[in-house]
Amino acid sequence: MDAKLQILEDTLKNEYSPENFVRFTKEFFNSIKITYSEKEKDNDHIYKEYTDAVVSYRHMAQYKYDDKNILDVFAVKLRNDKSIERARSLQRSFISKLLSSNNHDAAIVAFYCDNDPRWRLSFVKLDYEFAGGCAKMNLTPAKRYSYLVGLGEPCHTAQEQLYHIL
Repeated sequence: MDAKLQILEDTLKNEYSPENFVRFTKEFFNSIKITYSEKEKDNDHIYKEYTDAVVSYRHMAQYKYDDKNILDVFAVKLRNDKSIERARSLQRSFISKLLSSNNHDAAIVAFYCDNDPRWRLSFVKLDYEFAGGCAKMNLTPAKRYSYLVGLGEPCHTAQEQLYHIL
């Protein structure tokens, strides 16, 4: 088995693991700045409107592209395993708030829950369009850039689409 496919399988076909996610991130992006440390604890200061769904989050890495745009890599711990499968708009909304507060425009995110061997890998990008003289923010559609992965999930689509990029 080739090394790229092995990294994808180690990451996508298993429970969420910070070590596997960081390894995947390093291979996926050239010259990414890893901010993850095992000693650092998760950030549990959650925006009030998300406290029912989000336990904590951690900034894992940062990638600068186009000399001005920054993509963040996050791991977000959810309260409820149903949120992994069904709450994609809430997940995107939470990440968009983190991105906006830092003036960054995109993120790769692992959403996981302690009691579920499945997790979600998502790409969220903030886009702005002008209508009627004011800017309106649009978020990327989850169905195109979000994969349910982990133990028991087939992961074929995610592997197929990410393999060529990796």
